[in-house]
Amino acid sequence: MRMHLNYESEAVKGLSFEGHTRFVQVNNKRLNVAVFGDARDSAPKLVFLSGAGTASPLYDFKALIEELGDRFCSIVLEKSGYGFSDGSRDSRDIDTMLGETRAALAAAGVDGPYVLLPHSMSGLEALYWAKRYPSEVEAIIGLDMAMPEAYETRNLVPPAAATALLGALCRLGLPRLLPALTADQSPAIKAGHLTNAEKKTYRALFYKNFMGSDIRCEINTVTANAKTVAAAGLPNVKMLQLVSNGHGTGFSKQEWHHLQESFQHQQGNSQIQYFEAPHYLHDYVPKAISTAIISFLSQLEREQLR
Repeated sequence: MRMHLNYESEAVKGLSFEGHTRFVQVNNKRLNVAVFGDARDSAPKLVFLSGAGTASPLYDFKALIEELGDRFCSIVLEKSGYGFSDGSRDSRDIDTMLGETRAALAAAGVDGPYVLLPHSMSGLEALYWAKRYPSEVEAIIGLDMAMPEAYETRNLVPPAAATALLGALCRLGLPRLLPALTADQSPAIKAGHLTNAEKKTYRALFYKNFMGSDIRCEINTVTANAKTVAAAGLPNVKMLQLVSNGHGTGFSKQEWHHLQESFQHQQGNSQIQYFEAPHYLHDYVPKAISTAIISFLSQLEREQLR
């Protein structure tokens, strides 16, 4: 499908969620799909997939979606146990999660093909999606995305008992007594792009969702999911890797860059851009990230028109 970018569009400041969120029924639970722009249009449909444990993907991606403006149709999918979506105790294996993601988009009336923008752990789902259903994915733009090798290199999974305890304490309100575990330490708030009303809502979602059952299960299943994605092989899709300085990834800057460059070499169809910003780079440098995204998609459009 050809892309049609609106080059005259400008950033949309003061983004409102009113009228954009759609709750759809998937496997006996409601999932929130927020759609900004006309999903029936031929412009690229950008699907934002959050990293593990992000309390509210909708608020987390707000600054970047504002910068991108109405050039695209931007879609934020809040998985089970995230944001405004219902929680469950369903399996978080990669096939189940991808099945729910595709079903939620279909129920919301958002057909592919898509450009996937995964942050962190959702990189696994994006790679698997492009491999299993190549006709549905036009490109992948990794927002400091993780790849299988990251989980093969180092054990990034905290003990299950520890995450369960943190989740229980959060529901009791005790993390409020520990500054390092409060909602105000979340990048979405620290970066300063949310209004006071949005911060209030984000805090409520943080204490509702932090280390809930779905998030804990996803974290505890990630090593197996990484092996499944690695076994499937890498997709032949155009990619852009937007890479942080490693802060917040569990790796040093040098290690993180090496992992990204190793993946680029193996995948063979990817570009890399580096940013001196932490892991949630879309919160801290959204303008620079949006510029890189627009440039990459413009390049894809020119290639399609040849």
